[in-house]
Amino acid sequence: MSSPKDVLRGLVALINSAAEDAMRQYDRAGCEIPTIDAPNEQQLPSDTTELKKALRVLEGACRQLCITLTPPALTMWTRALATNDVACLRVAVSSKVADVIAQQPEGMHVKEIAEKTNLHQRKLQKVLRALAATHCFREVTPDVFANNPLSLTLRQENTISALVRMRATEFNKFAVSNFYDALVDPEYSHSLDKRRSAWSWGIRNEIPNGTMFDYMEAHPESYSQFHRAMGGIAKITGLEGVVNHFPWKDLPQGSTVCDVGSGVGMVSIELAKKYPNLHLMLQDLPSVVIQAQQFWAEKYPTAAEEQRVNFRPLDFFAESPAKDQDVYYIRQIIHDWPDEDCEKILKNVRAAMKPSSRVLIHEYIIPSNTSCGARDSGRETAPKPLLPNYGYGSTRTYLQDVNMLILLNAGERTLEEFNIIAAKTGLRFVKVWDFLETGVIEYEVDV
Repeated sequence: MSSPKDVLRGLVALINSAAEDAMRQYDRAGCEIPTIDAPNEQQLPSDTTELKKALRVLEGACRQLCITLTPPALTMWTRALATNDVACLRVAVSSKVADVIAQQPEGMHVKEIAEKTNLHQRKLQKVLRALAATHCFREVTPDVFANNPLSLTLRQENTISALVRMRATEFNKFAVSNFYDALVDPEYSHSLDKRRSAWSWGIRNEIPNGTMFDYMEAHPESYSQFHRAMGGIAKITGLEGVVNHFPWKDLPQGSTVCDVGSGVGMVSIELAKKYPNLHLMLQDLPSVVIQAQQFWAEKYPTAAEEQRVNFRPLDFFAESPAKDQDVYYIRQIIHDWPDEDCEKILKNVRAAMKPSSRVLIHEYIIPSNTSCGARDSGRETAPKPLLPNYGYGSTRTYLQDVNMLILLNAGERTLEEFNIIAAKTGLRFVKVWDFLETGVIEYEVDV
């Protein structure tokens, strides 16, 4: 058994090797090594898969080392204060601070920022000072703030800003802050019904028995923001992985890909741009299809002109998607629903499939916290002394699992849980494609 010092030195060694590996990935891609003080957006490799491998180790080792050496009370106090960080982000993104100072690379005094955002100078100073202390914004000189790579993601043109704003506003107000209340409410506590989630509890006076999606339908501005936020999520959760590493280029000319529950088609539009051999079919609810058509007309009209994309309304609970497609791609849909609803969706997909069709389910895949079953996620086991699942390097997977519970009484799943649902719907597991942040599980027809 390793001594405590050996464990800590092992973590330090992992930090050093992972940091060097990350820097090599920037060098190999011809990108500048990042600096937190840069006034412009960080240049990233076109494919960040190998970079994310290094960062998964780096994040896990850094956090494990800090938690091991820091007095537990300090660590827990910092975590308890984390809601204040979210509150500060809400102030910054809602008042558009990053946009206000965008043309001032040398920084702007908080007095002027406060005037332009109509906020109290002293209050705004505290917010920006706290954010800058954790490297979101840069305090150039006392009370003079400039953008840096983190704060630039909060500019309104960046879809990440919509994601941060929704998380800090509606999600926090209606769902996150009510999580415990819903857990102990007699009517909600033991129900997995989507109308008894923490979000449903939070909107029960406005929309009785409502879901998050019912709320969005009743608030078009929020729904529009939600779709923009999903664009940010697509960037984070492996859009480039599925575009670059699944063998789309090996599919025959004219191969058909049906994006089930497509939203506006953030992944499909990238497939259309990169793979002229593919024909895309986007299917979602009628109101979403209209938004998708507008999005493609603005971002990539060539696809429609070349007749390589079609749009068709779909209620995936009530009907099957387009028949006989070569690939059915389902991204971040299954995690919205309890098992019974997921079975309905996949049975409808199975009914549309031809013998050679494939189903690709693109989601977070929960790995094990322990060495028992550590490979059940279909991805590599972390090097010791990290937890087998990379510890903090996989934290977004576990937080997203809780997030889906809070929002919809749903959640992420292990590979085994996916396979159990798939088997009930006539699908057979083929393999996992690991894109680091998320993964794709490939299924075929089970004859």
